[in-house]
Amino acid sequence: MWNKHGSRVFKRPKKVLGRDVRICHPKKSLARVEQLLDEMKAGVRDSARFWIDFPVGDEEKKEKILIEYFALRNDKGEYLGCMEVSQNIQTIIGMKGEKRLMD
Repeated sequence: MWNKHGSRVFKRPKKVLGRDVRICHPKKSLARVEQLLDEMKAGVRDSARFWIDFPVGDEEKKEKILIEYFALRNDKGEYLGCMEVSQNIQTIIGMKGEKRLMD
């Protein structure tokens, strides 16, 4: 599913779906992205999770962004590709107490 673009942290057009993931990342992180993909292809790992402080919004205030990669495999466990998921977790990390369903 393609997120609503207005709320996306890293805005990308639909035409990037299916393209090489290396094209979408800054050169300074490319070696790490390639290492991660190689490890997923080799079956060394199935996922990776990290977080960064990233400028968001018109004021470009830095907020905590969670980024996760998931290896996609077929029924035989063969690597098909990877899915990247990003989420602004700034409000989540500030939560206190409880909020129950339908509160």
